[in-house]
Amino acid sequence: MLIINESFVFVRKYNLKFLWSDIDEMVNDGTMLHIVLYDPLVYLDRMPNLFSQIYGKLYFTVTQNTPFKIRLDLIDIHKNALLETLNNYSIASEQKT
Repeated sequence: MLIINESFVFVRKYNLKFLWSDIDEMVNDGTMLHIVLYDPLVYLDRMPNLFSQIYGKLYFTVTQNTPFKIRLDLIDIHKNALLETLNNYSIASEQKT
């Protein structure tokens, strides 16, 4: 499940709310949506599962890539509509700061 509003992006897979102010960018590679954060370690520490925390930190340390990814084929929405929604909320968030 994915919930997007003007304040955050909630991803059920991680059970985390990613605040727009903490998101550097959302990257679509065609199959995955990557949530690139300014400081991913803050969110990795918030993950409820210790194994996921450790794996995510190891992955980020070794690759320097975001460990937060969403498979686009699991989201029941047209990709262009999703990306437009993300873009609109991202811009709105930037204008508030």
